[in-house]
Amino acid sequence: MKMKMILTVLLSLLFILETQAQTTHKVGTVTFDDDVTLYGQKAVYNGGAIRKKYFFKLYSIGLYLPAKTNNAQKAIDEDGFCAVRLIITSSMVTREKFIETVTEGFATSSEGKASKAEIDQLMGYFSEEFKDGDNILLAYKPDSGIEVWKNRKHLGSVKGLEFKKALFGIWLGKTPADADVKKGMLGN
Repeated sequence: MKMKMILTVLLSLLFILETQAQTTHKVGTVTFDDDVTLYGQKAVYNGGAIRKKYFFKLYSIGLYLPAKTNNAQKAIDEDGFCAVRLIITSSMVTREKFIETVTEGFATSSEGKASKAEIDQLMGYFSEEFKDGDNILLAYKPDSGIEVWKNRKHLGSVKGLEFKKALFGIWLGKTPADADVKKGMLGN
């Protein structure tokens, strides 16, 4: 009887410790998981931020990498599984505005190379209107490129490490869309 009680207490403690080990990260009103797993590959949360324009909070963004780093160039050049997750937090983010902003981001990205055809391919995956709460995952897999997901639905992919570098360069490059977002994604 005593042994059974000790075993129950030990199992309960193990469950509590395991539950506490699964951490999340709050970025504004959005909670990001400690890691993301896709196709059996795992990346850990590196950092996140809120993208603002004027007074408006447009989306929360989180960066996932194979190992944490505060080095932007290392995150951009990473040729292992990694991802950027965006959670739309404003009805001001429409499909058209998103496409316009990301396309402009490619034009100013100081990293990699993205052809017009590749950018058009990526933007073509976003055919449905955006709404508050939409979850966009842009995950890089070395063998297939950027895998595009929206609300847990796979939309397609765009091949190439250079394209991934240009995409990640929008937020992490030498001329980022928002310096505060870059700092947050790098855990600062």
